[in-house]
Amino acid sequence: MQFPSSLRKHLIGKLPQLDAAELDLAIAEFHKFMILSLNSPRFFFPCSMLIDQIWHESIVETREYAALCDSICPGSFLHHTGMAHSEWMQSRSINDQDSEDLSVLASYYSNFGPFDSATVHHWVVATDIMKLKQWNLNQLNSFLKQISQFPCKTRKNIHSDLQPKIEDLIQHFHQLHPGECETFFSNLPTTVPGMSSYDILANCIDIITTENPVILEVGCGIGSMARKISNRFNSMKYFGIDQSESEIELARRRLFGPETDFTVADAKNLPFKDEFFDLIISHMSIHLIKDHEGLFSELKRVIKPNGHLYFTIPGQPGDEPGDKAYSSILSLFNELNESLKQTSSIYRNETDLLKYLQSNFGSFAVRKSSYQINLELSGNPLRHFELLYPYLTLNDTQKNHFKLHSEKILFDFKLNHPGKPITRTMVVYQAIRD
Repeated sequence: MQFPSSLRKHLIGKLPQLDAAELDLAIAEFHKFMILSLNSPRFFFPCSMLIDQIWHESIVETREYAALCDSICPGSFLHHTGMAHSEWMQSRSINDQDSEDLSVLASYYSNFGPFDSATVHHWVVATDIMKLKQWNLNQLNSFLKQISQFPCKTRKNIHSDLQPKIEDLIQHFHQLHPGECETFFSNLPTTVPGMSSYDILANCIDIITTENPVILEVGCGIGSMARKISNRFNSMKYFGIDQSESEIELARRRLFGPETDFTVADAKNLPFKDEFFDLIISHMSIHLIKDHEGLFSELKRVIKPNGHLYFTIPGQPGDEPGDKAYSSILSLFNELNESLKQTSSIYRNETDLLKYLQSNFGSFAVRKSSYQINLELSGNPLRHFELLYPYLTLNDTQKNHFKLHSEKILFDFKLNHPGKPITRTMVVYQAIRD
């Protein structure tokens, strides 16, 4: 994706005030702007007046500009926005940097590396957040290193450097929206009256008779499961790990006892000694970890003999009409999101995951139970899937297509099965170490 030499020659004539080095730098940042904008159509990337001028001058050279767009993202054309920099500033409050601002910065860092003193001034969001936080350049880059991912839909033919790591994108969402998924699952009823999926998992561990058990939760989020299980033991030592610093920080602020500890950690590299835990639990997290072999090997290492492992994951669709209707809507959403094809190696179904569990824990006795989560999709089914796959986007045409066909599926389901809920299978796995 080289910048066209003919377009560069045109810009030399239009920007005589810049020397060669200044022009090359500005063109390089404009090229980055084009790459990010064409592959992230839902985000607005506010840039310096000079980059905007280069954009305006480039688009006048229609043939060369169209070829540049096509070389970055085949079939695309980025139209020049009429919004001036001052208008953009007035339309936003920089007192509360939102997730879009952070996504813009993280996209740049992930794809092009850290900002330097020459490049940072071309990116308005970067200079704004530095002013807001009173950061220097090193502090900005250090922050971006923690959250950097490419949180937008990627397309088939873009540069390989822009391909996202799905686990990173999930972590990015939780970093920016701590507790949103937990609120989502807490408010979804199940076919067990009065119980959420958190309640079901908490009930499963009632058979634990160990006094003062030492418990680990993988993917603890803001501590929803910790709250559920803290009432089930007179005394316990609880350790929760998560890779989202913002969710761990929120969990620490909640009123838990002194025997509760929340830590930012990787489940495949746990900071605990061998045979330390009586119980390990995880709610809707384990299926999102790509390296299941490394994960289960590490969990086995830290579980005591006769220790228990309980976790929930989405199960294979059942034969209930509500399950089949959900599967039809999910298939429709999958077809529209090319990026979902990249997640196939991460979103393990229960058959695949059981294979990994048994291959690593042959001595474990494994059993599973299935439950149904009731999904209220009649209001806005698209919002449901945007929460489950927060790093993906649909354009307006795709949204309209999804809305039309998903509403048709829902209408037919309600007509043929009045009073029945749309459901999704949840599986609870139990493993006991011998």
